[in-house]
Amino acid sequence: MSDIAKDTGKAFVREQHIPQSPPPASTTGVIGWMRENLFSSPLNAALTLVSLYLLYLIIPPFFNWAVVEAGWVGTSNKSCSELSGACWAVVTARFGQFIFGFYPEDERWRPILVLIMLAANLAPILWDR
Repeated sequence: MSDIAKDTGKAFVREQHIPQSPPPASTTGVIGWMRENLFSSPLNAALTLVSLYLLYLIIPPFFNWAVVEAGWVGTSNKSCSELSGACWAVVTARFGQFIFGFYPEDERWRPILVLIMLAANLAPILWDR
């Protein structure tokens, strides 16, 4: 033992715990997730910025075409051909064909019944009791 330890009688090991400090703000939450997953290396940072730029180029024109300049109602192909955006009237008019294809209308209860049975059988698996 050294002379200092003999003279003061103080231990070199802490006997009480220090309260735990919170982690740095830059390593938790959204900022921490972004630093860890999107900007963890120069390549990841470059890919993230390029992806954001491509989304900036694609999303506004698509939204303009799909929502702003779109036609929601119409009675013929002529009403759709005059639009510069999407023609959602066709989707509403042909919704049954999108869902069932060319399945006969009087037999569509069969695939509907299968979907109901599928949902009923999946319900116990998807939710805890």
